[in-house]
Amino acid sequence: MSNLRSATPASALAAWLPDRFLFLVMMGGLFLRLLVLVLYPDQMFPDAEMYRFGGESLISSGDIGDVLHMPLYPLWTWVWGGGISLKLADIFVSVLTIGIVFHLSQEVFRNLSAARFAAIVTAIYPFFVFFSVSRLSEPLYIFILTTAFLVLYRKQYFYGAVLLVVSILIKPNLDLLAPILIFVFAAIVHREPLPIALKRTLIYVPVYLVLMAPWWVHNYAKYDTFVRLNLGDGPSLYSGNNELSWSGGGIERATTEGASYPTDVDWTVFAGVEDPIEKNMAMKARALEVILGDPGRFMELAGVKFLRYWRLYPFAPKYQGAYALISVFSFGPVLLLSLLFLIRDGRKNLARLSPVFFLIVYSTLIHMVFTASIRYRLPLEPFLIIMASWEFMGLLSLKKNRSRKKQG
Repeated sequence: MSNLRSATPASALAAWLPDRFLFLVMMGGLFLRLLVLVLYPDQMFPDAEMYRFGGESLISSGDIGDVLHMPLYPLWTWVWGGGISLKLADIFVSVLTIGIVFHLSQEVFRNLSAARFAAIVTAIYPFFVFFSVSRLSEPLYIFILTTAFLVLYRKQYFYGAVLLVVSILIKPNLDLLAPILIFVFAAIVHREPLPIALKRTLIYVPVYLVLMAPWWVHNYAKYDTFVRLNLGDGPSLYSGNNELSWSGGGIERATTEGASYPTDVDWTVFAGVEDPIEKNMAMKARALEVILGDPGRFMELAGVKFLRYWRLYPFAPKYQGAYALISVFSFGPVLLLSLLFLIRDGRKNLARLSPVFFLIVYSTLIHMVFTASIRYRLPLEPFLIIMASWEFMGLLSLKKNRSRKKQG
């Protein structure tokens, strides 16, 4: 991909799609997503409406409106109109992600069969298909994140830094990890000397400052003070760590989707706090008070969140039954083969996959502290699919070799 700049459009496409196989898989993924778009009803997620409102508000008044979201997906929603055009745009980046996963697998393992199998799984993976038509930020975020890893595996540090900051402007999850990832790629994956690895990492600083600056200007105008990301850390920390917490995800209603649960969070405690900065600080202070007051319960809730984060099927009652079966029989094999990969091949691939391992561990720990959901795990799943595909092809090859020996 690094040599495509001087190539003709036809040769560039030929280099990215090395044969018809990947193109056909991507077209199959496109057909499946379009089929679901036509047949599956819009789930009307509250976040989808908030993204639409945020984009319209940001363009019309210069204020994103809410305090929880970063700006890029609301702007993406506004560009595509928030309806069928947005779904088609999300389907497009979801299909492109199939190609990215193929090339990322090739970069990691240099094995065409494993890369092709990873592309097939990505094309038909139910979670990717579901979110591609849901008007949520996951398809765009996953595309940006996997592309960032791909260019960093190819030593394109500047583009990697740009894409990592773009991912933060969609979701702030990697704000602390992003520069560490660049250092890990340089020092461990590419084995560059420490001074060079630090120099590669420092590329991130001006990129971060330049790309984040417009958002900081927006936040200063909105809050009359410097806010680096958003005001979502307080609600998330309090939601996962308050006197009523039990589920790890923050259940605001006693009855939801036809099922009765104990209420998991009470927001009325902060009803008298009008200033959004003060409210965010109050939520964090209250959560820390609960955590420090009973560390044992905090550790217990961290375990609950870990299990919910890596749960095989959705927590919401609406997505049980057939949804749960589809989830178990899609994510289940991916998780099992990924764990088998770690046991059998993890050590010898430790350096090459160290950024992926950092990402998985970091993301898990963050959601063990704040709140957990299988939706938050989704950005890890392309990397799990890559490892699972390698392990599956290895097991298949081993079985074939044993069969040949018996026949011989």
